[in-house]
Amino acid sequence: MLRTKITMTYAVLIIVLTVSSVLLMRMDVGSKLESGLNTQVGQGVNTAVGELRLRQASLMARAEFAASSQGLHAAMAGEGAEAKEDEGEGEDGKKEPSFEEKRHLIVHEKLTAEQYKLDDVRKSGQLAGARAGRPATTEIFMALDGKGVGVAALGKDLFSWFGDDVSADHPGVSEVLKTGLPRVEYWTWAFGKNEPGLYHVAIAPIRSGSDKPIGVVVVGEPLSDTVAHTARALAAGLPEDTKAKDERLEGAPHVLISYGEEYAGSTFDSNQVADLSGAFKPAQSISEEGLVPFQVGDTSYVGVGADVGADGDKAVRVIVVGNQSNTVGILDTMSVNFILLGVVFLLLGIGIMLGLILTFVRPLEALEGGMQEVIAGNRDYQWTGDGHSLQQSFAHSLNLMSAFLQGKRMPDEDEEGGSWGATMDLGENTGGAPPKVAGVDFGMMQSLPPKPEDEQ
Repeated sequence: MLRTKITMTYAVLIIVLTVSSVLLMRMDVGSKLESGLNTQVGQGVNTAVGELRLRQASLMARAEFAASSQGLHAAMAGEGAEAKEDEGEGEDGKKEPSFEEKRHLIVHEKLTAEQYKLDDVRKSGQLAGARAGRPATTEIFMALDGKGVGVAALGKDLFSWFGDDVSADHPGVSEVLKTGLPRVEYWTWAFGKNEPGLYHVAIAPIRSGSDKPIGVVVVGEPLSDTVAHTARALAAGLPEDTKAKDERLEGAPHVLISYGEEYAGSTFDSNQVADLSGAFKPAQSISEEGLVPFQVGDTSYVGVGADVGADGDKAVRVIVVGNQSNTVGILDTMSVNFILLGVVFLLLGIGIMLGLILTFVRPLEALEGGMQEVIAGNRDYQWTGDGHSLQQSFAHSLNLMSAFLQGKRMPDEDEEGGSWGATMDLGENTGGAPPKVAGVDFGMMQSLPPKPEDEQ
């Protein structure tokens, strides 16, 4: 019975400690993990916005560098592309190129030269804002004339493009031509029949001194998945060229770039973006209450965004999304580990206690059983030890006590001395030292008090 009580008490104690530890851990660690996620998401927005600003600064530096070229200014002014008086068929019978065609070829050549210069300057680090990877290459590099009409652009198979009125769809070009001030804008753009995409572009006026601009240089980069992955890597404290599938990005918040109600760039895969679009709209990311919780399937997220350009239905936003289910998963894993640790301690403790019970408690129970035998009337019961020194000592003492209480002759008495137990009431044994039996000192036994008549 005693061993059962000890074992049950220990088991209940371990269970209570384990459950309390799990609850306290979930309350304390859970709140800290959630706070850490919120902080990570908030800082991720700032990092992502900063990355876009750096890219825009790089684009503007490139556009102004190219627009300041005197060679490009001369080409845009039409030098070398003047029409001949007898313009018509050439010596080989082919039609002589028009002024616009000649200027197109010359401007294209100058843009190509400026592109090479930009690459050299970028590599040397001498161009402010044109840092490596922000961006290293551009998809839009073109020159427009004083009316916003395309003159030339770098890229493959773009000859048929020149002559398009770009300012008709992008009035910011006309604004730069009018004010002479460079600006950054967001365009949905595609050359020819290609699928339009979202770009941030820098527009810089082409002019000499304080003269009125004779055209503009437009440099642009797509706001695609690549930009989102770079922003995510930087937000996670990793190098900007970290690959999208790098294991170090595991657990880092995702980054999305939206234009209006559409997602233009994302670190999610295409299927996840499709599910996300139905559960979380870009406009929801801008909230006075901070992070916005939402659900996609069985996964919980929190998201927050920041406007980086335009407004209204065409607002461009950077949105950072944190996986809240990961936090719950971490808590569940920690809870399971705590419970497993509690089970290990429980089993280990029970094993140790059973060993101690077998070593110490069982002998005591055997001694107690002997006492019950004597109490029940078995005066001839003899306690025996099982080899344990403490048990043998107890057994010896109990045997002596039983013999003493029964008035049996003690081992240190001679045969003529009679029974020690019988002489305990004699006067000569009162007030004396405690008795000794076979050299065993009964320290707990006191001598009998003196008789009343002896005190007089």
